[in-house]
Formats: sequence, C-alpha cells, structure tokens
Amino acid sequence: MPGGLGSPAGARGESSPQPVPAGQPIALAADAHPGQFASMSRGRAVTTSDYLSLFLQALPPPPSSVRLALSDASGAQMSRSFYRCLTRELGGLGIDDLVLSQPAAAPPCDWLGEAVAFAKAACRVPHVSLRGDLFALSEEALVRALAAGLDCLMIELNSDESNWPGLTEPERLAYAASLENRLRRVLLRRDENDTHLHKCVVKLVRMGRQPTDEAFDAVVEKLGEMCEVFVIERPEGAVNSLGMPTTNLCWGPFTEAFIDASGHLLACRHDVTGRSFVADLKAIEFMQAWHGQPFQDTRRAQLAGGERACLCAHCPGQLP
Repeated sequence: MPGGLGSPAGARGESSPQPVPAGQPIALAADAHPGQFASMSRGRAVTTSDYLSLFLQALPPPPSSVRLALSDASGAQMSRSFYRCLTRELGGLGIDDLVLSQPAAAPPCDWLGEAVAFAKAACRVPHVSLRGDLFALSEEALVRALAAGLDCLMIELNSDESNWPGLTEPERLAYAASLENRLRRVLLRRDENDTHLHKCVVKLVRMGRQPTDEAFDAVVEKLGEMCEVFVIERPEGAVNSLGMPTTNLCWGPFTEAFIDASGHLLACRHDVTGRSFVADLKAIEFMQAWHGQPFQDTRRAQLAGGERACLCAHCPGQLP
C-alpha cells in the first residue's frame, strides 16, 4: 500500500526499534507500523505530542472497521452498483469488519440480504455486522440477512433509552414487553437459520455514559438474560487496540470509517448531519480519501487538543 504503515516490525526481517529517551521526539519512517511506536516509547511517559509525531509522519493503514449506512432518514438508499464497487475495494484492502448500519430514523434497506451475501461471498470480508434499532429492522429483511451469513447483529438501545423518560408507567410496561417480544422473535428466527457451522451473534448495544434510569436498567437486565449487553464506555485510563489513551481524544478518524447512504466518507461515525464530510467516494477512491488532506487535518486537530471542532464539542458518543 503506497504511503501506508506497511507490515509489523520483524515481518520483513527488520530489527526491533530501540526505545527513545524521554524528551527526545519519536521519529518513524513513512512505512512504519504502530507496533514500532509502542516499542520505541517503552519506559517513558508518552505524550500527545508523541502520538502527533507518529500520525503526522506516517499515513494510517486502512481502517479495521468500516460502517456503511444503506439508507438515510430521507428515504434514500445507497445504489446497489456503488455498494458493489465500494465493497470490492474495501475487501481488497483487507477490511476486517464491515458494519451495515440501519439508523432508527431511516426506512429499512430492501436489499439488505443481498448486501450481506455480496460482502461475504464476492468480497471475502471476514466479518459482516448489522447495527440498528430493534424496531427499525424489518423481520423479513433480517431473516434474509441471517440466511446470507450475517456474523453479528448489534441492536442499539439508544433511541429506546431516550424515549423512556417521557412514558407513563403503563406505557413503560407495554414498551418493555414489546422490546422483549421483539428480541425473542429475532433470536427465534436467528436459531432457525443456525446451520451448526455458522451462528449469528446477537448483542444489545448501550451507550454507557448516558444518564441511567433504574426502571430501564431493569428492562435491559432482563433482555440481557437472552443475549449479551455491550456497554460502550471510556473509563478513565482506557486505551484502544494500539495502546493509545481514549480519554479526551477520539481515535475514530484513525481506526474506523463511516460512509453514509450518499457515498460520502465522514470523519465521525456519530455524524447524522454530514457536517464532518471528507470526500465523495463516488468520485475518489477510498484510500485516496482516507489519506487525503481533509482527513489528515481532522486527525491533526484531534491529536493537537485545544479547540475541538463544533461537531466533536457535542459528541453523541459522550466524549468528555
């Protein structure tokens, strides 16, 4: 991959990089790998300037995860031909996880099963997930996605939790029963498609830093008896897969990509407004956009700290 970070140290017979003394900036070659950064920074306090040095000297590798929105709130759907071209390109880059997104306000994509089957069979994407609101996913489309080899279904509870405070007690009871019945139905259809060689994992996704409600907590606990509940949170001192601190910084622009139904690459996976637009992938190749100046400027702003972009200042991901 031209200009990328290349393979881990040692993969081509190089010697491991030596630790850099405190106070001396860490310098990497243009084809360096993040693992080298961890070796060179061993035994010293790592600063934001060190991370800035790393990512401004070397272009990031392809993201490990790409999220695609197949439809949007306006009712528009991503074109099949564009999806096929884009997914072929992503498969060739070695993307680990393709996440098909079904936003709560968007109508269900009517060719969801076809999208899963194409990514799995034609593009050899190792892991294909579907993420969306429980009530936004039509049962018919979901069954087709399961039959096509969907690996993971991530059901978001965000909209359910935000609606909860405005409900009366009878409405809450009815809503909780509806959530439970819907989930049981999803799991039943999942098990009907179990081939003993492949079984889709079902997870409930909850934003960990949203204000909690004891009554809703009880509902989630009951749902958790049927499948895993995955809480998204960033505890103090947490690090990502590259060993980088997550507190006060967002590493999304370095490790994952979000593409909306119009084919626009956005810098933020939480952006439903399009304000973090980076490039139109109908006019430019993915890696050209991923390494382009607008995205590099976004990464530089994140690493530099100080003033945050207006979108990040009100991050739906609950960043501090």
